[in-house]
Amino acid sequence: MEEFVLKAKHYQIFLSLSIPSLIAGFVPNFDPNIQLVKIIFVGLAFTVWIFTLGRALNNCIPRRYQLSETFLIINLFAFAIIFALIAILLDYQLRFFGWAVLIPLYMLFSFVYLYYFASKALTTAEKRKRTSFGEHVGEMILLMTGYVGIWFIQPRINQIYQQNKSKILLEDTENIS
Repeated sequence: MEEFVLKAKHYQIFLSLSIPSLIAGFVPNFDPNIQLVKIIFVGLAFTVWIFTLGRALNNCIPRRYQLSETFLIINLFAFAIIFALIAILLDYQLRFFGWAVLIPLYMLFSFVYLYYFASKALTTAEKRKRTSFGEHVGEMILLMTGYVGIWFIQPRINQIYQQNKSKILLEDTENIS
């Protein structure tokens, strides 16, 4: 899947992420819980794309500049588990009282960190050196815009893939062995 994310054209990614939105649009809204399921369904597609993009680009970075994926994976799973628990325990009504406001703040942090990781991996893979936050904040905003960002970011990802194709294919053959 990582190779698909790296070599796909912008319109292919756009269509891949639009299909869950189209499917969710045809489901009737008779129950308020259906709306939350639709949001999760569409959000899941973008989350998987951003997560896969970050990991794939991190593999294109020279070893000495690679980012640690541990914190990314922990935050992603914590976000998913906390969201599922809140949805189940509160009967899909996301109301918080008192100190429980920290839970959605952590969820927001996890979500933003996912975009931060992908944008940092993108600029680090392009520049082949460590980058500061100011160098990749624009990419982070583009990724957060969703469909609009795809059209600007994906051609750059394709260039990175072309530059690192031999390294990626070599790692794939080593993993098979």
